Amino acid sequence: MNFRKYSGRNGFFFFILMSAGAFSTLMIFLVCRYFNLHLLFAPVLILTVFYLVGYLSIEKKNQILKYLLFGSALFLAIHFFYTISKSYSRIPEWDYIAFYLYSLAGQSGGNFYDPELFREIFNSYKLTTLTSPVFFEEVVEVGFPYPPPTMIMLFPLGWFDLETGYFIWQSILIIFLIAGFCLLLDIFSFKRNERGEKKILLTLVIVHLILLFPGITSSFSYAQTNPILLFFLLLTLKRMHHWDAGIYLVIMIVIKPLAVLFAFYFLMKRRWNVIAAATVSGVIVLIITGVIFDFNVFVQYFVSPPTDRLPEFVYSETINKSLSAVLLRLHSSYPAFADQTVIKPLIIAISSILLLFTVLLSWRLAGKSSRLSFLIFIPFGLLVYPASLAHYSLLLIPVILVFREQYHSFERPVFLFLLITIYIVAGINMFYLNILLLSYFAYLSVKLKTGDHIVDLNKPLSSGRGHVVAGVCPEGIFDKIPDAK
Repeated sequence: MNFRKYSGRNGFFFFILMSAGAFSTLMIFLVCRYFNLHLLFAPVLILTVFYLVGYLSIEKKNQILKYLLFGSALFLAIHFFYTISKSYSRIPEWDYIAFYLYSLAGQSGGNFYDPELFREIFNSYKLTTLTSPVFFEEVVEVGFPYPPPTMIMLFPLGWFDLETGYFIWQSILIIFLIAGFCLLLDIFSFKRNERGEKKILLTLVIVHLILLFPGITSSFSYAQTNPILLFFLLLTLKRMHHWDAGIYLVIMIVIKPLAVLFAFYFLMKRRWNVIAAATVSGVIVLIITGVIFDFNVFVQYFVSPPTDRLPEFVYSETINKSLSAVLLRLHSSYPAFADQTVIKPLIIAISSILLLFTVLLSWRLAGKSSRLSFLIFIPFGLLVYPASLAHYSLLLIPVILVFREQYHSFERPVFLFLLITIYIVAGINMFYLNILLLSYFAYLSVKLKTGDHIVDLNKPLSSGRGHVVAGVCPEGIFDKIPDAK
């Protein structure tokens, strides 16, 4: 980088424009907060960013645009890190104390699926003062709620006291989230064909889309594992054409069983090298789990499933945004909606239809973009996974960014309207957002079949910059930005 251009007059010019961008973003934030219009902050700022990109780039004022967006992105980054830093101030009952209790049960050498073991540990560590009666019912009386291999991830927390372990855990989550952001930029920005001003502006736009996504910091309020899952999801996306994607897939399944749904993509695409790697990795993980915790834990998991001991309200509480939770809440509010005996069969039937629908769409999209074909399983998974909570929305960021890549498939006002709608709905209800995103995938499966152009950067060209399917992708407003000389 040539730092001389940031010295003297140029440096002062850079500082003024960057400050203007940060100040403007702050003003929009404060106005939305003052009038209690939090949902409008992201849409208003996104509209402003895309307007500036569309207008100033035409006027060839690329330096002004770049500095303004840099200042705005800097404000958003500072606000983001300030928000997640506040999560260190208290240890959340949900979910870190639950994770800590799980790790202590795993280190005890006993059967961590036995609620009696959890009662002993819970009382001996005097966790009553830190938890609510609901915690006792939902955690202590249930035992470890995940498959045995997941204990490998939580097991080390018991090496530390509660406060130290929480500090280390939150720091690990932040590291994984930052690494995930770097992967997002690497996948969706840095390896594109654009050079100079195009690449810088595209990167700044993507940074805005990431930091403005609703609920991006909520995982830290719950000390949830979503940042770790997002990181390995992006590694799988980046390496989906290579055998080691199977290893990352198994790691995702260990973190959250939800990830097993991504296996449908590799089976559909007949990626046998990935399936073989996943199979071998899975067997190794099972052996390691059995050696550390005793193979009897697998028997206990299937003989006495912890899910059978979970209270029924867990599957219908408000924070749960899955299809099953929505239907259960609907039945609770309107008993005439469906008989109690048909609710579960109805959930299974709708989930099966959604699975067939998603696999069909993924197959139709596979010949046009492996990214679209793979990422469609995220909104589908969040719909059918019965424990899909509101803060899982962090996993939808790659879907939003792959959506941005397809703006050439729409008229610009229509694209902006759809993008704004996504961000508004994301702030209201994740269930409706997943329905909206699946509808968007369905539209693209029809639209792109007619010969629209799409860039698939996962497949190598001879130049190593990407694979163009059915032609060259028109880049809309970014085509109007000349490269810096």
